[in-house]
Amino acid sequence: MKPKHLLALGVLAGVAAASLTAAQKPAPPQPTEQQKLKERVDALESQLKEAQAKADRASMEKDYIERIQTDRRSLKFWKTSVIDFLSNRGSNT
Repeated sequence: MKPKHLLALGVLAGVAAASLTAAQKPAPPQPTEQQKLKERVDALESQLKEAQAKADRASMEKDYIERIQTDRRSLKFWKTSVIDFLSNRGSNT
């Protein structure tokens, strides 16, 4: 045989071997009912953790807002008290 024919035969043999191995690979097994349930439980647990984290953040934000509002009211009261004190002091002299 000529080298061209040997090369062509080698290529054909390689293609045939590749198609045989591809055909012999088993299909992935279908998930069982138990596996499907486990995946569903895992997904729900993940969603629950995200919701809990979001609720925790909301609670912290609420506490922060209330603290800022309380501080602002205290500052406003202090400012009003100082202004009243200074204006009364000026009128008494």
